[in-house]
Amino acid sequence: NFRRVIGVEFAKELFEIARQNIQSFRCGTQRCAEILVEHGDAAEFPIPDGHCVFYFFHPFRAEIMARVMKNVEESYRKDPRVFIILYYHPRVAAQLDGVSFLRKRTETPMPFDLTAERCVYRRRMAVYETAGPPCRQHVTCRFRSGIYCLIPAAAASRRACPVSG
Repeated sequence: NFRRVIGVEFAKELFEIARQNIQSFRCGTQRCAEILVEHGDAAEFPIPDGHCVFYFFHPFRAEIMARVMKNVEESYRKDPRVFIILYYHPRVAAQLDGVSFLRKRTETPMPFDLTAERCVYRRRMAVYETAGPPCRQHVTCRFRSGIYCLIPAAAASRRACPVSG
């Protein structure tokens, strides 16, 4: 369960759309009540304290991804903690592969693609985590549909994956 979810959007129009989507979102199984969107530059966004999961759906060109990763690295160097990065459509993965405190945990095909664009990089999810001992708080669980999620390790040790069994 996430305590909060924060989206960062540079384009004002997309920020407003995201804000409206958050305001209108209703889900009976939703556990995280604090869902926010910030208008700004992800390369300058202050990374929250504590463990973080980052989700990138191929958001930047290489030069911007390098600036974003520099921001993430500076935050990590100030306060080492668990970072997990889920990177869909890893077109500029070299920007993450070159970060010394990260290691690629896996890269896997995804069974769906929301876009019609044909591209060799689409339909892949790369998962990175902070170097050192593997994250023991979460385990990766594979849904039957092929979609990956993170579930608490304690829950995984008590029972099988709630979706794939």
